[in-house]
Amino acid sequence: MYVQNDSVIFGDDHGSKTLSDVQEFTLNDPAEYLTSVEGAYDDKSGVITMLRQQKRATTSNKNSRAFGFSTTSTFTLHKDGHKIVGFHGKSSYMLHQIGVHVLPIP
Repeated sequence: MYVQNDSVIFGDDHGSKTLSDVQEFTLNDPAEYLTSVEGAYDDKSGVITMLRQQKRATTSNKNSRAFGFSTTSTFTLHKDGHKIVGFHGKSSYMLHQIGVHVLPIP
């Protein structure tokens, strides 16, 4: 989901449905934006299990919220002086790759 020309655009669902609760947070648009996203993956399968593993999002207002359970295999998507404006990746029934699109912070 994203906003384009004052309209909310919903994308297609990806991944498998689980019994896990959906957890979301809202950015105070347009003043707040993502600056980093942390996630975790399964060492054995290489699958990024974002719904089951811990992840954290940090915003320009320094808000940070952890989701899921902790693990030792983590990654951070971040670029100094930039904000996250989108995501890309590969998935089947699970998330296998994830990356971010960034723009310089004015």
